[in-house]
Amino acid sequence: MTSGVSAKSGWPIGMGRAAQRAHRREPPEDMTERLAKTAGEALAAVPGATVVDAIVMASAATRGDIVYTSDFEDLDRLGAHFPEVRVLAV
Repeated sequence: MTSGVSAKSGWPIGMGRAAQRAHRREPPEDMTERLAKTAGEALAAVPGATVVDAIVMASAATRGDIVYTSDFEDLDRLGAHFPEVRVLAV
């Protein structure tokens, strides 16, 4: 779980059960300078992108992850900047 996801979910207040379980299994990823820079580059390149979405995608790109989201359109637009990330709708 990235720091951005923790921030967006309102952790610890307002965190849903699924997010609580994920947080117990794996604490939030630290925001590194490199991660912040990569997310910032994506924000500059993708009009309308949000900070949290850019952080999620930048983090996933470091591992070539799949991102599952109900916000498919926004993350899919960022996918053009992060071709190593696969975005799937839930």
